[in-house]
Amino acid sequence: MTVQGTGWKNHLLLAACATLVVLTVNAVSGFPTLANNGADNDSMLRLVEVRDLLAGQGWFDLHQYRMGTAGGFVMHWSRLVDAPLALLVMVFDALGAGAATAERAARIIWPTTLYGLTIFVLMRASRRFAGADVAMPSLILSTAALFFLMVYSPGV
Repeated sequence: MTVQGTGWKNHLLLAACATLVVLTVNAVSGFPTLANNGADNDSMLRLVEVRDLLAGQGWFDLHQYRMGTAGGFVMHWSRLVDAPLALLVMVFDALGAGAATAERAARIIWPTTLYGLTIFVLMRASRRFAGADVAMPSLILSTAALFFLMVYSPGV
């Protein structure tokens, strides 16, 4: 099955539609990974790092002072991942959403955006490697695989 109009705009639209379907499924089910993220300690600690950054901790200060022995320890994660989350939290907080709602919105929007971009890139790569006939199977398989593996689930 060939996707009509195999240009990047069509692939972007298809990836956006698939992402909206997955977002709707998550919303209808009550965002289960947002309410209970299955003890995903990395995601919780990432949110703590974003909170520290927004509270005034320096960009290059990667210490987690509340953890470990006296003085905490240095985290090995880059702040580059914190930046889009912090930006989303700041935007929603500035719009009057409040800190908790702003964090919740960021935890939904950022993984969903990454989900859509990943599907788009996989569609484009599969088309380039194997031709236009594989764009639709790539869309279906990547959407299903990412959904069931919960790679970019909201809240994770």
